[in-house]
Amino acid sequence: MDSENEEWRRIGQRVLAARQATRLSQAELAASIDVDRSVISRIETAERRISAVELVRIARALKRTVDWFLSPPPRSIIARRDGRDVEESPSDYVLETLVRDVELIRGMVTVPPSTFRNKVTVETVDDAEHMALGVRQHLHLGDSPIVDLIDVSDKLGMFAFVLELSDPKLDGSYVSYARWRCGVDQR
Repeated sequence: MDSENEEWRRIGQRVLAARQATRLSQAELAASIDVDRSVISRIETAERRISAVELVRIARALKRTVDWFLSPPPRSIIARRDGRDVEESPSDYVLETLVRDVELIRGMVTVPPSTFRNKVTVETVDDAEHMALGVRQHLHLGDSPIVDLIDVSDKLGMFAFVLELSDPKLDGSYVSYARWRCGVDQR
């Protein structure tokens, strides 16, 4: 399949994913943008190209940005769901938007590089404990509990914050943005 057809297929998949996440049927989405249901079906299966005007209407109806349909999702989103539910949730869109915002900020703001360098890939609990000990030593934290994780993250050259997602299907989520992961500056 050529790259142009692949693009239309991906856009169709994004329309399908957003429609399912908002729990709209093809008929409901079609009615909201004043087209026949078959148009939505053909867009989702890449049998029909979508016009810019239709894309704006679909984005508005599905409460997404136009960019969300045109840009591939960041590969950096990792979410842990209660009960191994793989269905996209509204929080997935919030997390994806967050990653895009962080990428925008990253392009605008100079983040001081961390002086901590991770030489080991974390693959086991022992690796994680070894790295945690190295971070504690590097930042002179001792053995006492760390009260302010955001401050520690900042000292490692990482952005950190807490965002309430209020999604009962999630028991926890995080976004790992590869350039900042574990304080490693990978520029």
